[in-house]
Amino acid sequence: MLLKTQLVYLQKLDLADLYLGIRHGRFMYHIRSMVCYYGQHYMAFVIMSDSLWYMFDDANILHIGHWSDVITKCELGRTQASVLFYEQLQV
Repeated sequence: MLLKTQLVYLQKLDLADLYLGIRHGRFMYHIRSMVCYYGQHYMAFVIMSDSLWYMFDDANILHIGHWSDVITKCELGRTQASVLFYEQLQV
């Protein structure tokens, strides 16, 4: 399970933190969705156009709220983020 601090960090990504020779702030990314695994089951958390997060779980769509609510949901459900999708921010 990802720790809370790891999930908070994953919200924004600066490639300079991962690769040498890249200036900080040049290539910034913000998380848009993630696929999570629990037991033998997958679900997705997606930020929609209203800037709020939703959970897609088979035939159900559940309003989650803000990123902090996603973190809480993952912690309480012992959910593991498996695939993260980012969008590049215009800097």
